[in-house]
Amino acid sequence: MLSLLFRSRPAAPMHSTTAIEPHHTASPVPRLFQCNDVPTEEERLAILGCIEIVQAKLDNLKLLAVGGDITSTHDGSGVLLEALTEHHIKLLNAHRALLHGFRNLPSEVVEVIFDDTLEIASSNKRHLQLSTLMRVCASWRLTALHSPRVWSTLPEFVWDQDSSYRFLRGGQESEREAFLWLKRTATLYLERSGVYPLTFTFHVFSGIDDLLLPEFESLFMALVAHCRRWANVDLHIIPAMLTKVSGIAGHLPLLRSLSLNMRGVGKLPTEVMSIFSSCPSLVHVTLQACQLDIGEESKLLENLPWSQLKTFTINYYSSLGGHTYGKNNMDINAITSILYVGTGGRAYLETQLSPFPPSRITELDIEITGYADTGPECIRYIVEELTLPSLSPT
Repeated sequence: MLSLLFRSRPAAPMHSTTAIEPHHTASPVPRLFQCNDVPTEEERLAILGCIEIVQAKLDNLKLLAVGGDITSTHDGSGVLLEALTEHHIKLLNAHRALLHGFRNLPSEVVEVIFDDTLEIASSNKRHLQLSTLMRVCASWRLTALHSPRVWSTLPEFVWDQDSSYRFLRGGQESEREAFLWLKRTATLYLERSGVYPLTFTFHVFSGIDDLLLPEFESLFMALVAHCRRWANVDLHIIPAMLTKVSGIAGHLPLLRSLSLNMRGVGKLPTEVMSIFSSCPSLVHVTLQACQLDIGEESKLLENLPWSQLKTFTINYYSSLGGHTYGKNNMDINAITSILYVGTGGRAYLETQLSPFPPSRITELDIEITGYADTGPECIRYIVEELTLPSLSPT
């Protein structure tokens, strides 16, 4: 009705209302407004053509507005002019945005966005963040698929008795489904990371269903098959898997950081540490909750490339006491020591400190239990005999 009414009115002098188009201009690339894809070359040319046409129409509308006070006419053309002008301005801006903005960022910039976003993501949310980034547009998805570095940090694998409830909230069948999902995801990362150095956390605690144990071992062996790419590794594995580790000895050229947690594993076989004696890139080592017999800690040191380590922390315990010591990267000769003295008394204390030259110990923290039995001897040794010239004041 508006178009019929519009044609039925005679043209006003000085500005022809018949020059005002009653129909809105359509976009030649409606698909691009339903996604974030990069325009094809054909679509790019269509966008440029549309911008040229819309700009010409907009210029014409501006001339009509200048020609007279069209808003004072009684045929509604003033309202139509404003509506068309607003429409063409929005259309022009929308099509210009298709050729610029995030969908046309260079792949190098997109990779930086990926790196920064994934770096600040918590370890258990990293996979979710990556999935979100890949859904921005097809171009970003392709960038991720062709960037091995993005896939080189595997999803955190921490499995305990409550894992199936965290993932799928179900019983034995859902526990298997949850694990198989994690296994498929880890396998996908291994494939897409190419030959890039790997970073991963693999924690498997006791109490796993016997039917699932072979699946866990299968996944761990898949990681072992890529041991030449291990760079930053955090392991907490059950005794049955320790026997699988021996095959990686001498095949860890890129291993830079190792964290090995033996809580609940039982006595740590010293030969396990010999696996890591020939790692030319190893500079950070953390050994947690190691159960050792008296004197075995010295064997551990012999089996590690102590001279090349920048940071080293070991926490172990026995019936005689516990000891946490290490060195930091500020001074490769400095050693910090935290001693828990149990039934071992002074003899245990002396044995624990004997491997280290007194001049290298910069921090010493000693806790004594059963004070009435062992305390006086330990205090007398510390006060009267122990000399630590490099000890830092606190």
